[in-house]
Amino acid sequence: MSAWAQQRKLFIILTMVVLVVFGISAILFTIFYNPPSCNDGVQNALEEGIDCGGSCPNLCPLVVKPLRDVWRRAFPVTDGVYAAVAYIENQNETLYVPEVQFEIELYDAASTLIGRVSQKTSIMPNGITPIFVPHILTGKQEVASASFRFVEEPMFAEEPYPHGFEIIDVQREIEEDEPPYVRAIVKHVGELSIRKTDFVIILYDEEGTAIAASRTTEKDMRSGEERVLQFTWVHPLTLRKGRCPGGLCEKQVERVEIVPVVREW
Repeated sequence: MSAWAQQRKLFIILTMVVLVVFGISAILFTIFYNPPSCNDGVQNALEEGIDCGGSCPNLCPLVVKPLRDVWRRAFPVTDGVYAAVAYIENQNETLYVPEVQFEIELYDAASTLIGRVSQKTSIMPNGITPIFVPHILTGKQEVASASFRFVEEPMFAEEPYPHGFEIIDVQREIEEDEPPYVRAIVKHVGELSIRKTDFVIILYDEEGTAIAASRTTEKDMRSGEERVLQFTWVHPLTLRKGRCPGGLCEKQVERVEIVPVVREW
């Protein structure tokens, strides 16, 4: 047999082997290959998560950072009545809590429960929400500490649309023997109107400790509109005693903070 005939025979054999291998591979691929799908338990194809987002109709679950209770404090209003503030931080940029039930409890120096209130509030996105309760009855007992908790699990939602407020021209009249008075101008810098917004004010002493709080509400604020906010108290502040160069002295109000809390979009 000539060399040419041997080469031709070898070529035919190799071709047949390749075709057989290819055919077997195709059959095995058809039997065992599972194409990407939205229920295979694997993040593949154009999915943004496991079987969700991208090419799948299922939305991926939101990655939510938990709310943080920064501090909570009670302030005397009159005999047997206290106001309380809980300072709640939400680190989610566009997620807010439309409504959630909370509870604040007040205790005396012996850790005895002397006052409790449970209400609902909303939690703003990307920042601090001061939860303010103006009247908690304590039976004329002095409050030594306060606790805060959510009664139910906060349910997050996307912020309906961006909002923004600018606090300008803050004027305060805080005298030792007179009820405090604070006046400020707020400008709505968002693009759409807001139906209802609470503005919570907190007064801080020189050590950065909250010593008083109040609240006022504005409705139907249009984009670009300015409003005058007025905060008043019935009685003079009960300022804590502190160490001063000459001995004990009254701590003064060092800083005023006004925080908007949207109640209805």
